[in-house]
Amino acid sequence: MAAAADGKEKSAGGGGIVVPLIILTVIGGGLGVGSKLFLFNDADETEQVATVKESPDVAKKKAEKKGKKGYGDDASDKEAGGEDGDKKADDGKINEIIGLDPIIASLAKSSGAWVRLETAIVFKSEPEAGFTAVKSEIASDILAYLRTVSLDQIQGASGLEYLTDDLQDIARVRSQGAVDRLVIKGLIFE
Repeated sequence: MAAAADGKEKSAGGGGIVVPLIILTVIGGGLGVGSKLFLFNDADETEQVATVKESPDVAKKKAEKKGKKGYGDDASDKEAGGEDGDKKADDGKINEIIGLDPIIASLAKSSGAWVRLETAIVFKSEPEAGFTAVKSEIASDILAYLRTVSLDQIQGASGLEYLTDDLQDIARVRSQGAVDRLVIKGLIFE
């Protein structure tokens, strides 16, 4: 009987770890909920405070309804860079984004190394030759350039930066300055 009593004490001692685990779980859950409420409460307030900026047309109509002069005047529009001022400032700025077809090329000085490059071009003005003509010329120039580059030259962060700079220069020269930048969307080596 003494052995049976010792066995019961050992099994009762094993159950003593369950209570602290439950307590720690409740504390952890409470801290998680509390930190969520504390951290994300500020984001909700800033979203509620943010207002939508009115377009010039909406502001002009409101001013006309109230009978106020100021924003709706032609003179004040030109001075404040209103409708007429914005059109003059935006002439030639189109910010057209055109994606190039994926370019696949074999690299120089490497046996069997291939690269697949996916890019997009951001135009700041319309090129003289048109978008499609310039797009195809830039793609062929990039293909010719990639065939001269070795894998060692474009490895790492600095290699990627040099590649991006070179491709932007190619695009700007070919488009005669109409390209604002070239964005690399994907670069795969095989």
